[in-house]
Amino acid sequence: MNVQAGQEGRSHPSVTFRGVLDAPPHMVADVLGGRLRAQHRPAMRHVRAKFMSRMRLGRP
Repeated sequence: MNVQAGQEGRSHPSVTFRGVLDAPPHMVADVLGGRLRAQHRPAMRHVRAKFMSRMRLGRP
């Protein structure tokens, strides 16, 4: 997977949904502003904490 970090004003190849699907299983991929961005998947303890917070506080 080729993730474009790049600088503003620099031309980038068109991003397709295929790039999101080809992300490794330990990464989360998104298309933001026409660029493919990838970051590590949150740890299970962070997911659990977010869930419990929403259960106690309610959704915004």
